[in-house]
Amino acid sequence: MFNALLVLFGCAAGALSSISFGFGAFLGALVGMIILCVVLELLLRVGYEFVMLNVMIARNTSDIRRKLFSDAPTSPAAPASPAPVAPAPAPTAPAAQAPVAPEPEPAAFESAPTTVLDRGDQAPADPAPVAPTEVVHKASFCPNCGAPVEPGDRFCGECGHKLD
Repeated sequence: MFNALLVLFGCAAGALSSISFGFGAFLGALVGMIILCVVLELLLRVGYEFVMLNVMIARNTSDIRRKLFSDAPTSPAAPASPAPVAPAPAPTAPAAQAPVAPEPEPAAFESAPTTVLDRGDQAPADPAPVAPTEVVHKASFCPNCGAPVEPGDRFCGECGHKLD
């Protein structure tokens, strides 16, 4: 507000001082000062917006660095814009837990006899060809904001949340 008044009064002073040169000079100075006033206001506004964007970028960058190098969990920040809702995963059957085999005692390994097989006369067997399997990439979403992320991403592109 202060800068706007300063520019306005400066332009008015310039236009009023041109009255001594005649009415035509006054009108010319008045039009020129109006144009100059508008241009200066736009330049000031763009300058302030530029400074504010730099401050916001620096703040976001420091927040991301703090999250990257901090081991302590922090509370997630609210997303800047409403994110799309992630589709609910399809229900799956509970996985059957495999029975856990008891670990053998170390004494059993020490007392077992070992047999050395001589395979010098046999030709090495060719490994069976393995059929290539297709890797199906499922769409995944950020757990913090719900934005879609690629399979190899480590951080969300929208909110910067660290992905597992």
